[in-house]
Amino acid sequence: MLANLAAYLSISGEIGINDIRKMSYSQPKMFIRSYMQFLRKNYPGSSELIDHITLIKSFGYGYTMPEKLMSKGIKLIENKYTKKNEMNANKKYDFKNIKVFCNQKQAINKTFSINTFNSLKNLFRDNNANMILNSYRMDEEIKSLHPGIDFLELCKRRMKREPLLRQIDDRESPLLPDIIEFSLHGLSVLNEANFSKDQFAVALQGIAGTHAKSDHEQEYSYFNNEIVFALQNAKSNKKILILDLDANFSHAMNEYCNHENILYVGFHADPNVDCSISSRNTIQNKNICYNLEIGINGEKYLSKLKNILDNINYTPDIFLILGSVNSYIFDNTSLLLVECQYFSQIGNLLGKFAQKNQIKKIILAQGRGFEKDSHILFAELCTGINDIIKDKG
Repeated sequence: MLANLAAYLSISGEIGINDIRKMSYSQPKMFIRSYMQFLRKNYPGSSELIDHITLIKSFGYGYTMPEKLMSKGIKLIENKYTKKNEMNANKKYDFKNIKVFCNQKQAINKTFSINTFNSLKNLFRDNNANMILNSYRMDEEIKSLHPGIDFLELCKRRMKREPLLRQIDDRESPLLPDIIEFSLHGLSVLNEANFSKDQFAVALQGIAGTHAKSDHEQEYSYFNNEIVFALQNAKSNKKILILDLDANFSHAMNEYCNHENILYVGFHADPNVDCSISSRNTIQNKNICYNLEIGINGEKYLSKLKNILDNINYTPDIFLILGSVNSYIFDNTSLLLVECQYFSQIGNLLGKFAQKNQIKKIILAQGRGFEKDSHILFAELCTGINDIIKDKG
């Protein structure tokens, strides 16, 4: 995140790349001040919105905004930009007709994704979902995109990176044997979900790999199992539609989704201002990347998503939804402000799209979320899809 932001700021002349690379996480004020200068230059006349977003977002791993500041930001931003956020952490769900395919490995060392995975697993289990723990390694298939998957090979590769960039990678995507083993099971979870006879299935891979490149794990992603899964099926003459709800643009997804049987649709914050994303010079023309303005709320998000779905002229065999929930108002990795109550409505919209196009297989895959209640947001998304499928199936 900091490396990419530094690149943007260095281009604008606001701050040098080495200034931010050397910045410790104990210096959040300097980081936020520099970032706000960058935003104001790209969004002239939006200073008030930028100030409010900054109050409720932390913009940096390891730094938590004080509760008083966050509350102040919400009071300022509600009514004018957003609605009151409605989240019920104790809500009961009816998941008894949902099959949830789940990574059966255990990861001792925790990351954001693994913590969310454990919370999701417990939430689905406690609400009577049909849990299927049947994961395994598919090394040869993963090697088709990632030549090196051995733990020692990955460590040697990382040691060759420039020291300051290596520090960022170590913080975001730590190389530990149990996490690598855990990540290598993700592809089989997607495959098992696809093999099921149900129209709708949930896949909890454990860690979303959507930002991983063939030769570089990054941004909490290790192996891009989602790409490998799509390419596997595309080469078997199945048509795949990937909807990526990650608020952060994925350079890797755009680079590798280049098969004629794959249509990739990215729905994310504008890469020109989002601090965690890279350049867009490898986007394939056939892919659809819809860029959202900063500070977009749930109502506008829903409207724009409906518009893009209405204009997709493509009927796939598999609809793979990368269920990232980091567009949430309190998630500290994006500039979007989607309130909790809209996630079930987003799911409804996706379910209606699938029914309208008579899609036979819908897979909701665990995506990214960096907030303590990310599992609830994912459950709301799942419920929204399932309500449509269940009623019209």
